[in-house]
Amino acid sequence: MKVKTITAFIIILIFLVIVFQNAEQTEIRLLFWSLSVSKILLLLLTAFLGFLIGLIVSRSHPSGKKKTEKQEPDTERK
Repeated sequence: MKVKTITAFIIILIFLVIVFQNAEQTEIRLLFWSLSVSKILLLLLTAFLGFLIGLIVSRSHPSGKKKTEKQEPDTERK
């Protein structure tokens, strides 16, 4: 297995342990709204939104590789 795969697996495992240890209800207050949800749902939703934002940002910015333009040969001769 590659190091990247092992690291991703460990991060997912740690995340799942954290999620399942926080199963109780919590109250979310945003401006005038109040909502009671499970912390599991809240953590999963937050992780999904973070993943989605990271995916959008990574696709909107080109990587470090720059495309090299083809240079046209000099057609003018002296």
